[in-house]
Amino acid sequence: MHTLRELIVNILPAAKVTFEITVGAWLFSIVFGAALAIIGLQGSIVPRVIVTSVVYVLRSVPPLVALYVIYFGLPSLGIIFDPIKAAIIGLGVLDGVYSAEYFRGAFTTVGVRQWEAAFSLGLTTSQSTRLVVVPQTIPFMMPPIINSFVGMMKAAVYASAIGAQELLFAGQQYMNSTGKVTDVALFIIGFYLIATIPLTQLAAKLERRVRAAYG
Repeated sequence: MHTLRELIVNILPAAKVTFEITVGAWLFSIVFGAALAIIGLQGSIVPRVIVTSVVYVLRSVPPLVALYVIYFGLPSLGIIFDPIKAAIIGLGVLDGVYSAEYFRGAFTTVGVRQWEAAFSLGLTTSQSTRLVVVPQTIPFMMPPIINSFVGMMKAAVYASAIGAQELLFAGQQYMNSTGKVTDVALFIIGFYLIATIPLTQLAAKLERRVRAAYG
């Protein structure tokens, strides 16, 4: 119990930074992904080629490389971010290309007639997407979006590599000072299990409901 109290006091406060990075990067990825999906749906070939190229390039970039480029590389161009902001941007951009696929897949569930009806009312493509398509695709997007939050929470550990004082960073500091590697590892694993299992179950439940309603 004494060790557990020490772990709670010395490591758990860093969970606040982990959640800050997770939520920030997750929201960034949703906005970025939605923008890519909407641009990719435009009729012109040029936007679609640009979006496809961006997706292929970003999918090949390892998270640590992206964080190093943003945190260590951009200052040479006069662009400076603190570790938390660098992690939010880097992880958000990389996850955004996968979010774009979630949105694109959800958008394709809306029939052509829905688009035609929206256009017949005089709505533009962006208005049709925002007012007609998106509300109908929310049930299809929720399960993968929730799963992406879970994945982002686990990916937040990469931020420790650029000095963000999140959970793994605090754990490493405690391990270095006490040598209690196993205790720290089990504590961090337990934290992620407690934090992610309910969200994973929620995503699975929503997915079952969507399949029952629309399958």
